[in-house]
Amino acid sequence: MTELGDGGAGPGFGLPSLSDAYAIVNYDNIAGQLAAPSPLRSGVRYRDDWWDNYTDSGPDPVPHQGTIAVAHHGCDSYTVLIVTGTARGRLAMLDFTGVPGPYVLEDDDFLSWYERWLDELAAGYRIGLAEGKIPGDQQRLVDILVTDANAARRARAARSMLAFDDLRPATVAALANVAVDPAPEVRAEAMRVAAARVLTALVPVTRDLFNDPNATVRLAAFDALSAFGQVDLPALARRLLDDSSAEARTRAIRWLSDADELSGQDLAPLCMDPDVRMRRTAVHHLFAARGARVPGLLANALTDAQPLVRLAAVQAIGRRAEAGLRGQLIDALATETDAMVRTNLQRVLADLATR
Repeated sequence: MTELGDGGAGPGFGLPSLSDAYAIVNYDNIAGQLAAPSPLRSGVRYRDDWWDNYTDSGPDPVPHQGTIAVAHHGCDSYTVLIVTGTARGRLAMLDFTGVPGPYVLEDDDFLSWYERWLDELAAGYRIGLAEGKIPGDQQRLVDILVTDANAARRARAARSMLAFDDLRPATVAALANVAVDPAPEVRAEAMRVAAARVLTALVPVTRDLFNDPNATVRLAAFDALSAFGQVDLPALARRLLDDSSAEARTRAIRWLSDADELSGQDLAPLCMDPDVRMRRTAVHHLFAARGARVPGLLANALTDAQPLVRLAAVQAIGRRAEAGLRGQLIDALATETDAMVRTNLQRVLADLATR
């Protein structure tokens, strides 16, 4: 790293030069940051809020001190080499937004990590789909998935299976068995692998997990069923419209819209949702909805208490060229106080006048 490489081929977008590797982690130009002991520890599960405990000026260490970047995976995601502290010599996945939380890789050192990348690349593994893959073949990953006491490690073992194009029957069977895993992150990762590899043998398990108590698992199961091309997907999406999770309801709206299956009847309850973000999303997607209820829903949304919802209604009316709502638009313009909504009202009225 110090004499022969100094940058070059490697995981992600490759290895940066040493000068860039240090500049990436010391973007605040803090003196002594490289020598300060890294707070990262092997075997620790860092939650998504881990970064909140650190400040550059406080008594706690800077989260990325004592590390240098050795691979860039896009956006703010890096593999870093820990050069000080108790985990010195190990590598870690680190996102400079703080989310997801970091984790120390299982490779013993830089050379082990780099040689594994070369070996797996030569073996045809899909390296980019399993950043931070646990070292080992499918059997080792299955053993971890089935027996490891650490839920985060079981989830990572499942995610690591994305590195393989062809999953063995024993691997598929292990993924099917995670339906009873107590950790939702493990169940969700298994569903993501099922979707990515179109493991239609897992259809029964996936349907069971579509009813999972955890929203993330339910959505991962829906994505897998979508990848499997199940014929009842519109009905499943409409079930998600009543889901307790706002993310699930939003995903269902978008899926139905993309599939040209969305109706005003689907969106009517969500246009009155107590959450302004959900109302805005529902009203926005009225532009692509079908059915006799759509104009009435748009007219009602013009009187919503929140300007973001009114703006979504005006824009949807414009995209649909709903000339029948011209009178309601004129009435709305007479009372509208929000500058952005007024501008859009004027634009849409002008557009409708030319039709």
